[in-house]
Amino acid sequence: MGGRVSSNRHVPFITGVVALGLTAWLLLGFSGWWRYIPGALLLAFGWVSLKTALFASSQELKELTGTGPMSEETRKKFEDRL
Repeated sequence: MGGRVSSNRHVPFITGVVALGLTAWLLLGFSGWWRYIPGALLLAFGWVSLKTALFASSQELKELTGTGPMSEETRKKFEDRL
């Protein structure tokens, strides 16, 4: 059996993919102006989640998803997303 996953990189990745899938479903499956409001919000949320999953280091992910204190460097880097 596989070892324990050391970071929670899969959480923001799955969240981002689900949010982008819902965005596509809203924009392609419905008609009307109202679909752009939740679509834009889901698109922004999905993009930030995928950006975090793909480009954050393992240490940053550990600090973001853990219960321990967050370093000042990580806090500054992710200030706009927290």
